[in-house]
Amino acid sequence: MGGTGAGGKPQSASENRTAVIPHDYANALSLLLEEAAFFAALSDDTAGEAARLESLARRIREMGTMTGGPASPTGETTLSGEADAIRGWIDTGILEPLERLRRRYPDTTREFFLLADLGTGAARQLLARRVTSAEDLERRCLSGEINQWREFPAGFADRMLRALRALRHRTRRVFLPEADALADDAVKALRSAGARDRIETAGECRRRRELVSRLDLVVENGTPEMAARAFADLGWTLLPPGPADQDVSRGNIPGGIPVVAHHAPTAFFGPRLVLATGDGVHLSALRRALKARNLRLTWQGVLDRKEHRINCPDEEAVYRLVDWPVIPPELRDNIPDRTGPSRLITDTDLRGIAHCHTDWTDGEGSLERMVETARSIGMRWLAVTDHSAAAEQARGLSADRLREQYVEIDRLNAGLDNFRVIKGIEADILENGEVDLGGDALSASELVIGSVHEGVPGTTTENTDRVIRAMASGLIDVLGHPTGRILKAWAGRSLDWDRLFEAAATWQVAIEINANPRRLDLDWRLIPQAAARGAWFLIGPDAHRPEGLYNMRYGVAMARKGGLGPERVLNCLDAADLVAWTRKRRQIGPPRKHGR
Repeated sequence: MGGTGAGGKPQSASENRTAVIPHDYANALSLLLEEAAFFAALSDDTAGEAARLESLARRIREMGTMTGGPASPTGETTLSGEADAIRGWIDTGILEPLERLRRRYPDTTREFFLLADLGTGAARQLLARRVTSAEDLERRCLSGEINQWREFPAGFADRMLRALRALRHRTRRVFLPEADALADDAVKALRSAGARDRIETAGECRRRRELVSRLDLVVENGTPEMAARAFADLGWTLLPPGPADQDVSRGNIPGGIPVVAHHAPTAFFGPRLVLATGDGVHLSALRRALKARNLRLTWQGVLDRKEHRINCPDEEAVYRLVDWPVIPPELRDNIPDRTGPSRLITDTDLRGIAHCHTDWTDGEGSLERMVETARSIGMRWLAVTDHSAAAEQARGLSADRLREQYVEIDRLNAGLDNFRVIKGIEADILENGEVDLGGDALSASELVIGSVHEGVPGTTTENTDRVIRAMASGLIDVLGHPTGRILKAWAGRSLDWDRLFEAAATWQVAIEINANPRRLDLDWRLIPQAAARGAWFLIGPDAHRPEGLYNMRYGVAMARKGGLGPERVLNCLDAADLVAWTRKRRQIGPPRKHGR
């Protein structure tokens, strides 16, 4: 007999069954479910199944990829929904919903799922044109045939060619939390294998790239024998050394990414860590500065004009040679010089968290549990922003239900010391640019995040106009996940960033840096452009479970990569100051034109 879930949604008997998922399986399972959701979205008759599968993937992802949150004593996640299929996958390695959906399309169509810049809508249109493989897509792009098809926007062929090249040349990339977990495993294994000195994560992981293609570590006084024992303990493949690999151990993580352990004596641990961290643009700038002082940066240390090695036991010693401060690793990514704020934002600057969902809509934690978790990690406030009514698939709140929730929040606040729950809402930006629920319902909200969730993406101009109309309405305080991108799955909506950032500055609408590791949207590469316009920012975990609040660290990492200090980040305000900010922002004058 079925029960009733949060929000009064009936549950079937099958949904009430549970499957226990070992945490080390969660990442793989969520990716397979995302692939199944992609295939389901390709057909009208399975579109509803796509939403269910994506929701299940998200839930597994949030429960299984967190690092630093409260650990399960059993190392397992218990989850309802598709329980039989999940048990079958654990037992046999076959996920029946995915296999069933795959059978409807040619095997080569899976390449469309792997194209990060291709959404399901475009994939459906390609299939309708009998394009069923990446090879066929490339041929039609190169011939110019696709440019003649009206259903695809201008520049689509060029964008696809870039995506195809990236697909061809890249290794499998993993999400940042997964890379962090692999690095933690590697450090533990190296310690067990005899490493007693410093071990530092390097490369893309240390630079906090949103997707990591290789795991790099620098091991002080490490040896190839030590790395061999560690790799064996982890079940990683050790590759035979090349002619220049005397101080390097290379391997492959099964089903994952390459791993490189750099072994460095204490005397040149610093230069080795600098080089292993990268990237090329930053290293070129550093090498030029050293060359001007007749010094040379090599894997064997910093050498003077007589090829004598200069003692550099840490990175600070390397940068001191050119009178630079130590450049934060996050800024060593396509940044040629040492410019930036006097101080980058850190986790300790955060006073509160905004953008989370509770069991009033599609979240899996009560108001009380979300507050308890936020307090446990040192926050002073939490802005609860459940979905609005237009998000029917998420059981979004009507105006009446929103008022009921705010009464409950008032009750909670009355019993809290030194903590405040802020009354918020994530209101849908509708296709015409209007904001769901309208001004009367939203007036009681202390923080309104406006987000695009549904609707067919339009042209760049249409997408931008839609968002700017919402900004100009005065009803939204924050633009949530601006493009809607899903890393490794969909590049998101195309927007005119100059126009959007100008409007954000005019209306003082903050831009969210969505901290969900599958989104990380706004792209960190755009943060300097927005900051130059005078934009405010909000870091939001988009948490649907209490554990999801721990994702704030990834939003902070993206803010740091964008060169942000704490001064323009709303999370660094006290609750009273945040509410005062929204009230002041809503007093901005009559609309100005930003359209064409």
